[in-house]
Amino acid sequence: PAEQPLDHPIIIHLAEDGEAIYSGQKIPIGGMGPYLQKEIRGLEFTGDGIESATIVIRAHRHCQAGRVQELIEKCQEVGFENFALRAQENIETAKYLTQPE
Repeated sequence: PAEQPLDHPIIIHLAEDGEAIYSGQKIPIGGMGPYLQKEIRGLEFTGDGIESATIVIRAHRHCQAGRVQELIEKCQEVGFENFALRAQENIETAKYLTQPE
C-alpha cells in the first residue's frame, strides 16, 4: 500500500560527511537544537503538538549509520518521537525537497 502523507514532516538531510542540511544550510548535528526548538514553536503556534510532527531523515547512502543515530538522539532530546528514514544519493541541492519521491 502507498504511504499516507505525513501531517507535519520536518525534513533533515544528512550529507555524505555526516553534516545535517536543514532549510538549505549545513549545520553540525550538535547545533540542531535551536532549529528544532523553532519547529516546536511553529507547531505550538498552529495549535498542533510535537506528536503530530515526523522528522524525515534523508541520508546520503554513504553517510555513516552512527550519524543518523546521533541526529535521532538530538531530535529526541527536544521531544520529537516520530521518525521516517529515507536514503538519498544526491543531497547537495534542495530542489527536490517538495517533489514527491
